[in-house]
Amino acid sequence: MSVKGPCPSNNLTFNALDSGRVTWEPASPQTSFLITGGEPIDFSQFSPVREPSVLANFPPVSWPYLMQLNLGVAGIDPGPAPISGRGCRAYAEGLPQPHSALGSMPDAGVNSPTGLEFFATTPGGGGVVPLRLASYPNMPAPPSEWAHILHSTTVGPFNRTAGPDAATLGRMPSWLSQFREDPGSIYVHEYNRVGWADMHWVLEGLTLSNLTFGGCGNMSIGEHLLLTGNYFYVYNVAAELDQELEYYINRTSKILYAWLPWSGHSGSDLAGYASLQEAPLLALDSVTGGLWRNASFMFGRGAGISCVNCTGVSVEGAEVAFLGLMAANISGGSRVSLVNVSVHDVGNGGVYLYAGDRATLSPANHLLDGATVTRYNRYTHCYTPGVTLGGVGNTVTRTHIFNAPHQAIFLSGNEHTISDCDIHEVTQITSDSGAFYMGRDLTYRGNRLLRNAWHDINSVNAGTPILYLDDCASSVAVINNTFWNCSGPTAASEGGMGHSFIGNYVSENAMGVHALGKSCAGALQYASLVPWNTSSAWRAAYPELVEELRENANAPWHLTFLNNTRCVPTANSSAAAPFVDMNIASVQRWNGSSDGGINACHRISGVPTPPWTSQPVRGFNSWTAFGCGVTDADLRATADSLVELGLAKAGYTIVAPDECVVYAIKYITHKYPHSLSLSHHPHLLTCARHMNSILFINRAVAGPPPEAVMAR
Repeated sequence: MSVKGPCPSNNLTFNALDSGRVTWEPASPQTSFLITGGEPIDFSQFSPVREPSVLANFPPVSWPYLMQLNLGVAGIDPGPAPISGRGCRAYAEGLPQPHSALGSMPDAGVNSPTGLEFFATTPGGGGVVPLRLASYPNMPAPPSEWAHILHSTTVGPFNRTAGPDAATLGRMPSWLSQFREDPGSIYVHEYNRVGWADMHWVLEGLTLSNLTFGGCGNMSIGEHLLLTGNYFYVYNVAAELDQELEYYINRTSKILYAWLPWSGHSGSDLAGYASLQEAPLLALDSVTGGLWRNASFMFGRGAGISCVNCTGVSVEGAEVAFLGLMAANISGGSRVSLVNVSVHDVGNGGVYLYAGDRATLSPANHLLDGATVTRYNRYTHCYTPGVTLGGVGNTVTRTHIFNAPHQAIFLSGNEHTISDCDIHEVTQITSDSGAFYMGRDLTYRGNRLLRNAWHDINSVNAGTPILYLDDCASSVAVINNTFWNCSGPTAASEGGMGHSFIGNYVSENAMGVHALGKSCAGALQYASLVPWNTSSAWRAAYPELVEELRENANAPWHLTFLNNTRCVPTANSSAAAPFVDMNIASVQRWNGSSDGGINACHRISGVPTPPWTSQPVRGFNSWTAFGCGVTDADLRATADSLVELGLAKAGYTIVAPDECVVYAIKYITHKYPHSLSLSHHPHLLTCARHMNSILFINRAVAGPPPEAVMAR
């Protein structure tokens, strides 16, 4: 089936019978088509609110603009009450549970579909805007401006009673009539004060002095105790409808009340949608092949795209926006590509790529390329990242991720690559997290962060790191990244093993890498999910893993720091500073230097052009000359020859030992005992990684090395 031009506006579903036969694209490259989970709004059905008894429920400032719509007459279902967030684990079809063999996942990322939402196009071409449920305090606002819990008690296993701040107490009497006459219609969004958990509840109790928050049956109660200082706001409150674009739904009468931005218009020149569809707008199951180009997926209560066990599917040039859940869930299968997609204004995260067989280390090779991902936390804030990776062998490249309260990227599994991305203005409201996050499983190996730009990342908590390698996360290669204008540590490595930091440039950051000891006992419990000690594939890929799991050290070890530069502000310029500047004494068996300073310090404005991008990677691969029998002496002699012939100064600065087996060497001291020490050989530095070991010509001869990526 090949379709050009308009297509049906409702959701599309395809299965294995459609394999190789489906192409959806517009009639011309300049146009697109809309797949919507919403119903167009007939604004002629709205009428002004005139009854004094009804107006009395709303602030007087809204009376001249208040309009009403009978949802029952319009055939619009308000949908379920919101119960969602970290701990409520009603996962969308096809996604794994936390810490499955496929990899861990952020457990707020996939929840039940949201309730009814309204989206409107303002007169004069102002674009699509989501209407907001009337709230106190008015949203959007940072948690520091939300209401606060001063004291609390637990009532039963889940319901909790809280005493709020004085300003909130002053508002609560105006909510009582709605609470009695329209029960179950007031909702609460609560934010844990430590900044890594948030929940949506139904307000189940209201007095003049206390609020009782509801719960969900399988929540992790420990993360959501109403601690003193937790933030919250209430929403869908008639008495708080005091701003344009706000609305309130009376769930008993099924009447919508809204302060519309176009009051006074006839309705014929207005457009908008009410979200209705709970299923993904494009649902693919076991499809092989197929192209969806220049489509817009909008206005649903659930996800935009679901692709389960698909192979060779491509979605290009799509806009995925104004949804209740995530933009795209790619689970299982292989070689699914999302290219040049725009993701914005979605409720519970951006793109989820969970695929690849960790038992055999077989990659899925899913690809996110050239995407823009922003404003992806309209509904749940924490652990609903812009990009989530799990399984084996998925790639995110040339992707722009920005403007979010919590994480940009959450990673689990093995052999993923994140390259050439621009990430900024994330983790705005968090503490115990990072723009990039992974942790709690020592078997996650071989992941790479290459040539990314991380900048303007400043949380309400100044100690929030850019890269958070949490709870014994291990074996991440951070190569040729640029970090600037960020308030927290460049990276926090807590008990991790085998990380490599090579050729990175840090400018205007408050701190460098923070490496500290931490017990890895908790991270060992998930090792049994994969055959790390019985599989030949695992032994070949990660020969060091047996030693690390046996050692279970409480300190980070086998860390490599080579050719990094960190600059800190001075009065009029910047000066070199240690790249590793906290608790380095706790690191065991660490290689290289923490001093940095190999490149001149300079302030970064705009997107920088790092010094390592001025020439392509050049060097010598041992396979052609030595085959599978390359020795330490061969490599040392090759390095000498590159220097003596002048090739090193010409840019040939890499010697790569290619021994026929990919991922065969982790710590090259096993076979090349002299290579880690410059005192043994003046022309070699080593980079121990999960890929083939790479040897660099001495920086004193050749200058800073280019990127060293030799994955085959």
